[in-house]
Amino acid sequence: LWVAKIRLFFDKTNLNEKKSIKKTKIFNSKNEFVEISADFGASILNCIFQKENTDFQIIKTEKNKEKYIEDYNKYFNQAKLSPFANRIANGEYEFRGEKFKLFANETNSGHALHGFVHNKKFSIASKQSNSISLFYEYPGDVEGYKYPYIIIVTYTLTKQGLECKTEIENLSKKSMPLSDGWHPYFSFDCLVDNLYLKIPSETTLDR
Repeated sequence: LWVAKIRLFFDKTNLNEKKSIKKTKIFNSKNEFVEISADFGASILNCIFQKENTDFQIIKTEKNKEKYIEDYNKYFNQAKLSPFANRIANGEYEFRGEKFKLFANETNSGHALHGFVHNKKFSIASKQSNSISLFYEYPGDVEGYKYPYIIIVTYTLTKQGLECKTEIENLSKKSMPLSDGWHPYFSFDCLVDNLYLKIPSETTLDR
């Protein structure tokens, strides 16, 4: 079970809603809201927070649906990344003494990039005013990763911030390699030097 709670501290940017893509909204007691697309890998489309009673969009958005899809498939903006995040060099990895080869979807480098679920259609498992759970069953059909599993992504929005909880159920009969991530594209009309991101992590991993 992987849980990340994200609190965002920001300056400001323009409100820019995406009206042409099907989405589901959750909101908190401050009337801040997040919009999620089940059709685009349980990705976040809009994230509206308040500062001094003014709404601010804090992630990069795109009004045009075709342009959004083009950017999403190219840059993975706001995508959920599973069963691995970042790049696997040459699509090759070793797990428990066995070597595997993945399809290199980053064609200019020959690497495997960001997993398989970002463009999959999720189903809504449950929905409340401030929370939504979505799931997708990966059938284990990608060469190099024959580990079927169920991924459940739950977004919860409170007045303290946004929580993203990911649960994985291994449907195979053996242990599976797994990492998990989110690929946010923040957008502010100020220099990044004037911002900070606070992640209340309990442990760190030394490299």
